[in-house]
Amino acid sequence: MPENLQHQTTQNDVRINIHQSKDLNYWTSKFGVSVINLKIAVSESSGKAGDVEQWLKSHKYIS
Repeated sequence: MPENLQHQTTQNDVRINIHQSKDLNYWTSKFGVSVINLKIAVSESSGKAGDVEQWLKSHKYIS
């Protein structure tokens, strides 16, 4: 039985809260997108950072 049973959360698992200005500021800066593009990506995906990033890449908002 594994000794470390703690779930490790990666940044990709973090949900982006579009209702918090600190989240909006952090993630728009990290991805280099506008607030509206981030909000669209969150609403069109699961809202997890990794999925939002993939959505932005697939729609050519980031490379």
